[in-house]
Amino acid sequence: MHTIKIGLTGHPLDTFIALSGRFEIARPPLGTVMSVDGKLSVFDQPVRVMWIDGDAEALKGRTRVIITRTIDAFELLSGEIAWNAGVVRVERGIQFQVLPG
Repeated sequence: MHTIKIGLTGHPLDTFIALSGRFEIARPPLGTVMSVDGKLSVFDQPVRVMWIDGDAEALKGRTRVIITRTIDAFELLSGEIAWNAGVVRVERGIQFQVLPG
């Protein structure tokens, strides 16, 4: 099991709501691009999150998520919800993307 804390960027963590559930997190490889001066830049790409039996209404109006393991509170993912990618209802729950950071 996992815990997801959902809140607003710039607000204290104690204002976040905490829900439990199961998540599948798919991290794409780091992206790279060569600049015009020949330097290689590395960047993060959005992380795809599947919230099994998740509630899209819980994300409405929120901007930041923190996903941790319930047993030891180890942080698996923290970042901004990529609203431009949308929150999609899928067969097993909801899917959304997070910009790590």
